[in-house]
Parts: sequence; structure tokens; C-alpha cells
Amino acid sequence: MIHIEAPAREISAIGREPRREAIVALRPDWLSEGDGAITLRAPEIIYSRAMGETYYIDHIAGGGFVELRKRYVHIVPEWETVEPGRHLRYDVAVPGKCSFWSEVRADEDCAWITWGFHNEGQETIPDLMVQFCPCMDRCEPFRDATGERVFARRGGTFVRSADIQREQGTPILHERQSDPADDIICLESVDGLHTIGVAWDVRPQHFLNNTALGCIHTEPHMDSLAPRESREVHGTFYCIAGDRHSLLERFRADWRS
Repeated sequence: MIHIEAPAREISAIGREPRREAIVALRPDWLSEGDGAITLRAPEIIYSRAMGETYYIDHIAGGGFVELRKRYVHIVPEWETVEPGRHLRYDVAVPGKCSFWSEVRADEDCAWITWGFHNEGQETIPDLMVQFCPCMDRCEPFRDATGERVFARRGGTFVRSADIQREQGTPILHERQSDPADDIICLESVDGLHTIGVAWDVRPQHFLNNTALGCIHTEPHMDSLAPRESREVHGTFYCIAGDRHSLLERFRADWRS
């Protein structure tokens, strides 16, 4: 069983001040206290080139998004414990602009994620983007600063993040899949006995592995939202026994069957 808690303890981004109040800690029952915890920012940032503001929940204001030239607003959601260790949620309202909500529910070897957004404004938001960040930099069994154990799909086969990074010359991997059945990114544990992955019920915008921060991403594509329109997406954070091939089968059964 996976145990979840918010705010997470003992968590901080590398070389930066921690914002613990926004982060969820996930701990499978086989993970010892000394191993640390997997952390989840759900999400870390919400942005659009059409909105006058970028909402960051746990992200570096301006970091990686300076080209948007938007006003950054730090929002701290108040997580509500629906069921201790098993079920968390929050609701945030930005009067006259938007509201959004997040829910994380623990299961045997995964956590189910629901995230929704409501456009309170008078204009259509054509390109709403949201980033969820599972991070393993504080979890010893999954720490990988090279991308050698991170895998995405390309051309119907698994490819290492490290190989794509060497090919691109960048520490960040961006991949878009042609086949919906390949919409997965995953990280195998040091001992090869467990695999972490994240996936959504909708097509992702891109895949990302930031080795400097030990995180993997596959961001749900929200499309445009008209005034007063709402949309929800549903995803899964996996932490299963087995390798990347086992995870691919599980993902396809859950979301692409």
C-alpha cells in the first residue's frame, strides 16, 4: 500500500528554499524511513500564454518560463485530509479569473490523481498548460542523476533518457509519442525490482526528465477552455513491483484498453 501525506516533511528543491506546504509525500510500504520519500507536486505550475498571470504552487518563479513574460503568483493550496494516509484534496479560487482543484488517492501500488480547472474569465484560454512533478531526488532507491534508468517510448520501443539527452545535448528530455499506447515515462529502481511511472487518461503535451532535479514528467494536454468552462483530467502515479515492461502493460490496461 502507498501512504500519502501533505505537507511533506524534509523536502526541499536542490539549492533552493523549500515550499513544503504544497508538496505531497508518497511512501510505498516497502520503502523504509531511511530511504526518504517520493514527492509529488500536484501540480507545480499552471500557465498559459493567453493568461496575464502564471500560478506557481511549488516551482521557481521565472525559472524556465521567462519567455512568457507574465506576472508570477505564488498560490499555496491548503490540502484537506479526507482519509489519513489515503486521500487528500484541495480547492483554490482566484476570484474573477479561475478556480482549480486537485485530489490524490492512494491505492495498493499507485496513487490516482484528479485535477480540474474552471475558467472564470471572459476570454477563452487557448493553451492551458499544467506541470505535475514526481521527484525522486530525496528517495535513495530511485535516485538517478544520469537518466540511465529513465525510459520513454519511441517508435514502439523503450529508449533511455540518457541516450536521448546525449543525442540532443540537453539534460531535459522532450518527447511526443505518435501512439497513444506509448504515452508513458518511467524510472526503474537501483535494484531493478520496482518501477515508477506517471500517465494520464488524455494525450500528454510532452515527456520530460530533468536529471538535475531527479524528476520525470508527462504533462496532460488541457486544450482550450471557453469562459465558464471546466475540465478535469485523471492520471496515475505508479510504483509497481517489476520492470518497465510490466509498467507498460499495466498502463495500457488502465488507460488505453
